[in-house]
Amino acid sequence: MIGRRKVEEVSAENSASKETHDKPKEVRGNKRRQLPPVKRNIPSLTEILKSSAPNPIVQFSCIDVLFSYTYVMRLYNGCPEDTSEQAAESLLLLSPVLSQNAVFDSVESVVHNSLSVVQHSKDLYCSEDFSHLALHDVISLIKGHADSDGLSANFVECALSHLCRLLSRGREKLKVNSKIKQQDTDLYKSMWLAKKKAEFLLAWVHSNTNILDSLILSLQLVHAEVSASHKQHKEQTEKLEKAWGGSKPPPKTPLITEI
Repeated sequence: MIGRRKVEEVSAENSASKETHDKPKEVRGNKRRQLPPVKRNIPSLTEILKSSAPNPIVQFSCIDVLFSYTYVMRLYNGCPEDTSEQAAESLLLLSPVLSQNAVFDSVESVVHNSLSVVQHSKDLYCSEDFSHLALHDVISLIKGHADSDGLSANFVECALSHLCRLLSRGREKLKVNSKIKQQDTDLYKSMWLAKKKAEFLLAWVHSNTNILDSLILSLQLVHAEVSASHKQHKEQTEKLEKAWGGSKPPPKTPLITEI
């Protein structure tokens, strides 16, 4: 079971929300953080795939994995290394690409699935606003580039490299802390397989950054759509609750009273 981590709560509309004890809280990060280093010696796709070519829908798998990463980074207040075993397990729970070999064929399908997965993860779910912030972080990663010491850093490569290290540390921590029950053995293997998938995606991104860049507009449109839909639903709910005088409608009164 994933432990619930208490972090500072953030709301898109009100950063000073009330404290709760049964949900992980959200975090607003304004600190300028050093970029995670990119994994060294990234193999070329030809080395990995030999004679075959990568499936074009790999690009949507990247969106799924990046969403799990940005969500976990927010959930653990930017420091998932503090509880690496839990963070690694959270990555698997949030990414069906890493844990179940899921595939997607469009930006819309992968985004809606990611939001649905986290909404049904009761130990990880915070709020719709929090999920939408994580989705916005995915867009920022894809758009992000920086120059450091004369070298160009791609934010997606930094993120996937960091994700690989989190999975490795999670496996190491699991091996040290557990008595290797069957469930732990399966999780240990799942983390190893997930790391291999992440390394493949890293190699793909290293050679296909322009393809991810082409998804930015679609991601922005879907983000705007889900945010607007959530805002509309929230406004309608508030109107109903105001009319009801609470979160539930008042009990119906009988039309005819027995004499």
